[in-house]
Amino acid sequence: MCSASWSEPLLSNPAEYAITDLGTLGGPTSTASDINDRGQVCGTSHFANGASHAFLWQGRRMKKIAAEGFEGSIASRIDRFGRVVGDFKRGSMTLGFVFDPKYPSRLTSIQPLPPFRDVHARGINEKGQVVGWGRDEPGRVRALLWNTIGKPPIDLGTFGGPNSAAYGINFFGWITGYARLQTGKDHAFFRKTGKLIDLGPPSDHRIALSFPFSYGYAINNRGQIAGYLASAPFTTGTTQAFLFTDHFTLLSNSLGGTNSIRLALNDTGEVVGRAETSIRGQYHAFLFRHGAMIDLNSRIPPNSGWALTVAWGINYRGQIVGSGAVSGYEHAFLLTPVTASAR
Repeated sequence: MCSASWSEPLLSNPAEYAITDLGTLGGPTSTASDINDRGQVCGTSHFANGASHAFLWQGRRMKKIAAEGFEGSIASRIDRFGRVVGDFKRGSMTLGFVFDPKYPSRLTSIQPLPPFRDVHARGINEKGQVVGWGRDEPGRVRALLWNTIGKPPIDLGTFGGPNSAAYGINFFGWITGYARLQTGKDHAFFRKTGKLIDLGPPSDHRIALSFPFSYGYAINNRGQIAGYLASAPFTTGTTQAFLFTDHFTLLSNSLGGTNSIRLALNDTGEVVGRAETSIRGQYHAFLFRHGAMIDLNSRIPPNSGWALTVAWGINYRGQIVGSGAVSGYEHAFLLTPVTASAR
């Protein structure tokens, strides 16, 4: 079964959100990748020398996540305790990491074990389970689950093809991502206990033909999955954001363009991401709630000077983080609801 959402018109409403510029680590740019229910934010910023580093923002301050001796780092997700997962570079090797703010000078690295030469950490839950992927010497990618950091991960397998990756994990250890079929198509998966479940193509035959690829990106504690359908692998073709409960609900793009990608959701089923506007190649951050896609630029003060381009995270309180253009640079932002209509 597959359904489409209604579009919400862009209204000249009073500002529903206050916007906070999270700043940078001294360089020109930053982006926020996730927010937890306590309002702690993780992301990536540049130093003045151009090096990129993961950060944790809390108490209205952005602090570099310690990664001494490494050439750069990125932060992906944060759990409710403020623990952050991401990647850092050492020479030609990529390693995953877990950062615990209780030990701010310490970074726990996730070392690649044979047959993998690189590992990437992309999700963490409150039990400390981490998901991501590893890449072996021939370049094949496999979805991995670390139940305990420092011990060998579990290879989650594929649907018969060579590749898979895990992007999201919830409190219960349920996981989403994608896995490749023998046919070469990628399908979003759901893993509850042991075996990967293929979410399959949308039941609407025309949509399935137009979008033979699908990717699960985030999963909440209700088991809802946010992701996107694609006409070609990943974002090389046309994309369509979806919310999956027991079927695909397509998030109709009311911003005027063709493409949309969802990047996160909270436990109420609100989804955020980016969608193309009527200007080809121009993207705006969106919020999907109550069956409608909303351009977040229409819900901030009109004289803010911001152009919000992508929303990467949303928490239970409806706070949203991402990045946008302000004063000619990409900066991380935090949106906080200030009216009842924003909730």
